[in-house]
Amino acid sequence: MMQHRKLFLNLTAAAVLSCSLSLPANAHTEVPGNAIKALLVQPLPGAEAIRVSGQGPASQPITITLVSTIDLDIPNIVLSRTSLKADTSGTFSTAISIAPGFTRGSIITVYVTSPSSNSAASARYLPDSPNSGVAIPLDALPRSIR
Repeated sequence: MMQHRKLFLNLTAAAVLSCSLSLPANAHTEVPGNAIKALLVQPLPGAEAIRVSGQGPASQPITITLVSTIDLDIPNIVLSRTSLKADTSGTFSTAISIAPGFTRGSIITVYVTSPSSNSAASARYLPDSPNSGVAIPLDALPRSIR
């Protein structure tokens, strides 16, 4: 069992090291060349979802993979894989559900790859309550929960 765990950790480390750009959540970075040039990850208020947007190679396919790390003793979980195409200026944007990885305190790593340009970027997102950052007036709350 320990041998399998070491192999898994080595493979995970290799996958993380293979990314050419690592960004924190809500980060924006520019990279020269025909690559993933910018990556922005933001929560969607009121939903268990995130908005992933950025700048990549123009008119090329983009693959976005969400991977959740819930605990060091539990293997990482691939939450979803989304394929889309960047527009003619290279801009891409999409909303992606983070279910079932919305456990508070977990880490969701967003990997964005463009196979045609052989480039990649990643960002980390820490799930919070779906309504964080949304102000709800007390008068708007139903009587059942006041």
